Amino acid sequence: MKGCLKKIIGTAVLLGVILGMSHMSVVAETGEEKPAAARRVDFTELDEDDRFVIVHEKRSRVLCTLPSANCLAGMPARSEGETILSLPEETAVFSLERGEDGSVLLRTQEGYLTSYRSGNGVYFSREASECSRWQMQEGGFLYNSGAVYVAGSDTYTNFCLEYYHGGRYFNAYQYEEGDDPTPFALACYRLEDGYELPEGIGDEEGYRLPLFETSDIHGYMVNTANEEYEYRLSWIAGKVGDKRRKSGEFRKDRTVLLDGGDIFQGNTLSNLLEGKPLSAAFAAMDYDAVTVGNHEFDWGLENVFDPDGTLLDYQEGGEERINSIPVIVSNLYQDGRQVPLAGEYVILDKTAVDREGHEVRVKIGVIGFAGDYSGAVLERNFAFLGYEIREDYDALVALAKELEESGACDATIVLTHSDAAYLAGQLERDTAIDLILGGHVHSNDVGRNGHGIPFAMPAGQGKACVTADLVFDLEEGGQPVLRGVDGLRTVSTGRRASDLYDTVENAQYLDPDILRISRDAVADMEEVLAQSLGYITVPVERFDFLADSGDRSSTAGNWHASLAARMTGSDIGFYNQTGMRDNLRIPEGEDRREVTVSDIYTLFPFSNLIYSFELTGEELLELLEYSLTPSGTQLFSVIWGIDCYFSDMTVNALVKDGEVLYADGEWKNGHEADTFRVACSEFLATTDRPYEEMHNPLCAWKDTDRLISSDITDVEGALRVLREEAAENGGHLGVDTRPHYLNKDFDGKAAEE
Repeated sequence: MKGCLKKIIGTAVLLGVILGMSHMSVVAETGEEKPAAARRVDFTELDEDDRFVIVHEKRSRVLCTLPSANCLAGMPARSEGETILSLPEETAVFSLERGEDGSVLLRTQEGYLTSYRSGNGVYFSREASECSRWQMQEGGFLYNSGAVYVAGSDTYTNFCLEYYHGGRYFNAYQYEEGDDPTPFALACYRLEDGYELPEGIGDEEGYRLPLFETSDIHGYMVNTANEEYEYRLSWIAGKVGDKRRKSGEFRKDRTVLLDGGDIFQGNTLSNLLEGKPLSAAFAAMDYDAVTVGNHEFDWGLENVFDPDGTLLDYQEGGEERINSIPVIVSNLYQDGRQVPLAGEYVILDKTAVDREGHEVRVKIGVIGFAGDYSGAVLERNFAFLGYEIREDYDALVALAKELEESGACDATIVLTHSDAAYLAGQLERDTAIDLILGGHVHSNDVGRNGHGIPFAMPAGQGKACVTADLVFDLEEGGQPVLRGVDGLRTVSTGRRASDLYDTVENAQYLDPDILRISRDAVADMEEVLAQSLGYITVPVERFDFLADSGDRSSTAGNWHASLAARMTGSDIGFYNQTGMRDNLRIPEGEDRREVTVSDIYTLFPFSNLIYSFELTGEELLELLEYSLTPSGTQLFSVIWGIDCYFSDMTVNALVKDGEVLYADGEWKNGHEADTFRVACSEFLATTDRPYEEMHNPLCAWKDTDRLISSDITDVEGALRVLREEAAENGGHLGVDTRPHYLNKDFDGKAAEE
């Protein structure tokens, strides 16, 4: 935390920080300027009928409605001088409601901008609460006094909205007088009557080649988590198809379509059907190339890629089909040699077209590159098989230079399963790389590095895709030369979930071939998808952190950790925040939700084995101390079965079943010698992320007699435990709503059950 806002300055003025900007204009896809489409105004000038956007001008980022984890995305608002050239489609357009206390409610069609009562997140809530009431102060501060955060004996209030550049999202923190005000300096622009956000930007000059990228689909060709299924990949295919048909005839050579990895593993349909529907869908969409993500190793590379370096072949209509989509990665090795199941790059022969329909042939080089995600792959599927990733940026730059100088390509793209912004930051000015497309982090981002190299990556699970135009000019001899990348942005898969439903109204947006493949997959698994296990009356939420937990405990975390413990007969369970992939929410107007087999496959998508250890109290304390380090927190995010009071990286007390085991640095009644059964996923038990001199102790203990069992798969174990619980309780499945990591001093009393 950054401390409390100790002094609130002046009277309420909306977010103004850069006094010289009186107005800006927005250019739509047609290239026609709309004068004063959005004008910078003070708070006092706004009426309740006005629409406005919130911009962090230092970074040219606008607050968007597309969430990134528990935060709200900040996406680029392209500008030149005092003019904003474009706003992304996902821009949050606000209206306001005034409160009697001088506060305002900031409302979009997604809901009210709201800060968490405990924790740093901001989100859009359907109903307004105290944490939806914002005060606007001089200096560009937008703060929320309804939010309270307790850390040990300290209480923090006044959550200020900031743009967190390191994570590329808007969040809520404290601003203390004397701190750097830059992250908190915001500005507001009112949209004029009739203005609609543009679907694209730029003029139509030059020869244009449309480009799309998906990444981290994780099997979500269809989202089956809700009552109405969302046909996400069919919607994306529809957008790609629109560009391929723009001239009146369908031509694959008039687009580039790429994927940044993590294609198959993660969704019920794909998991149960071993990725075959995804392979069929990618073939039908005519992807130009894909790269290798960390979750391609979950099933083994040989089970998702063919020996010739293409995606796995598939069956359709009872016949074997050849999948010819190339797999590329230039820096993945096995036993010291380039992996045989992927090439380093591909050269794509494409056609760029100008506004009169004139064509020019262009060659696009696409180089595959893996960020070092080895720490996000199970040890037995990666290191034990001799795999290695070499993050050699000099070699990447040299390969791009070789391709262009040899005349092999007219433009060079790096397709990486890693943070595109980070990779861009590793590149110097003198490089032949023209565009970086990334993934892995499940976050929309678009921008340029300090040398102007553009980068982009989309949100995961089929929620968005990247789109742009590669724009070429012709030299005197007729040779195409890349002018630049235009209209680079991410596009959400539908503005609303209802845009993705399989309805007559949506038929014009959903690609019929991908829709057919998706329907067939749903039909194959319909009985399993719909099978009810029981019901919950409390929502299972990943990011609605429980009070006093220091943003660690949640109902979803309790559920995952408790199931890990229960399926192995353990006393204590751990789970990691990133291993929880969905929420189970109660439908609006209902008091319960049926939990289906599909839900459990969605919650436990990676088929991890559950490891159970027998540890002494001293060993448990060592594990908990590691779990409080920055590295350990990434793995042992949540706990169930014991209450761990902590401050910073110190365990203050341990309480189990109402009994104090450890407090103030001392064990009570010899509990340090007691034995405890501790359960966690294989990923937690086998992944070491050191912090200074501390290592994950389970990595050493897994090869000793402390390991009791490791033969239960998480999803199968969870299904068994929940069926047993439902049978005992008339179908009711309990959800623990108490925090078990407690970020506060211990008062000597055990927490009430």
